[in-house]
Amino acid sequence: MRLSYSIKLFSYGHSAGELGGGYDSISNSYMFNCPLTGAAQFITPGQSSAAPESAPWTGWRTFSWSINDVQFAAAIKYLQSQFPGKIPTTDPTKWVLGEVHLNAQLIIVTPPAELGWSMHGWQVSVTN
Repeated sequence: MRLSYSIKLFSYGHSAGELGGGYDSISNSYMFNCPLTGAAQFITPGQSSAAPESAPWTGWRTFSWSINDVQFAAAIKYLQSQFPGKIPTTDPTKWVLGEVHLNAQLIIVTPPAELGWSMHGWQVSVTN
């Protein structure tokens, strides 16, 4: 079973503060979508983290956060409430970090579409 724990940093034209869950049949994965701010039961934003954005910007912004065992278990419980009987355990020790994915999605409001996207200093750490 796969679980995608998505942190919302950008949502064009509307608030990035929406919490939600979903299922992707193609990848057979359950998705937990969490805003960077306003959901302390699921995520802790870093002290120097930029806030989520709803409009494009230029220049560098630093986004940082952490997720502890209690928050991870709360996210799984949230998904269990959305998909009864489908998520077998909320025990964080039964899950393994399999990959990290940076997802850039494109919405075309007025053609042609343009994606200007850069990243540097990506860091991921896992503690037991």
